[in-house]
Amino acid sequence: MPDDLIRFKCKHCKNTIKAKPKYAGKKISCPGCQKGIRVPSADAVSEKASDKERDDSTVILRNSPVATEAQKREGKKLGLKFKQDISARELSELIEWEKKNRAQRIKAAKNKLEAMLAELTPMEFMEEMLVRRQTGILLLVDADEFAGDVENLASCTTQIFSTDNLPESDIPALLQHALAQLHAGQEVPRTRHQYSTGDDND
Repeated sequence: MPDDLIRFKCKHCKNTIKAKPKYAGKKISCPGCQKGIRVPSADAVSEKASDKERDDSTVILRNSPVATEAQKREGKKLGLKFKQDISARELSELIEWEKKNRAQRIKAAKNKLEAMLAELTPMEFMEEMLVRRQTGILLLVDADEFAGDVENLASCTTQIFSTDNLPESDIPALLQHALAQLHAGQEVPRTRHQYSTGDDND
């Protein structure tokens, strides 16, 4: 993750958005309200900053001391992806952003299942699986990096979460087992909407 990220507020819902420099000038969907918004140009932001004309809707995070171990543990608990040398300020902003979006997802949930899933972080999900006597792994890639195209996978950073009872050395074997089942035609549930919410009356 770069030291400097473009951070700006959505003009629709005022939610703070972070964007990598490669998205400067491109249109993205706000994670808060889902409306389209254009990421400010990196050059324009730098020019405003140098001229002291930047308003409070755009912030460039500068280098600060490396994040503490306590911050890193909190970030990992929330399922955040970051480098070990991430600055304390940047990680603090990411944690705040994730907590705010998590609260918004819970508030927007249409039923109990959606509320439960919105509240769970990847690590909490794996902990719950272990309670249910399930051993396994969870693979995640950044949706923006993937962009729905397998050709982008080479440039995606994969996050791997596992239950505590699974040694890291056993993960490759488990992945090979899963791939074998996929090749054999086993179906994979794709969305949470395939499951019963428990709220239906019929």
